Amino acid sequence: MKSKGVDFRYNFSWYVRRPYSSDLDNDGFYFMKTLQAGTRMDEYEPTPSELAVINKIHNVQKILNDSNNAELVASYLYLQPNYQGTSDRELTIGKPRFSLEYVNNIINEWNELTA
Repeated sequence: MKSKGVDFRYNFSWYVRRPYSSDLDNDGFYFMKTLQAGTRMDEYEPTPSELAVINKIHNVQKILNDSNNAELVASYLYLQPNYQGTSDRELTIGKPRFSLEYVNNIINEWNELTA
């Protein structure tokens, strides 16, 4: 979503062949512990910009529900600024389980849903 102009406070770096944010990871673990402890979350009313993000996520949910596809898209978008035009090939080198055809199919679907 960051590549589509949604501003997150999380910064990512390349780690073990994928983008990673330790701050996002920590927040996710904190959130899960809070839910597991049975702590009630107060009602929260999203802002209009947060609602826009939620709608964008709903549009691509069918892609992101598959963890392999989510990893592929996140990796592709992270690499894109440095490997313009060759991100798909770079992914197949670092992640050989993804064929070039598969990468291109998923990225084309992503681009159609986020246009």
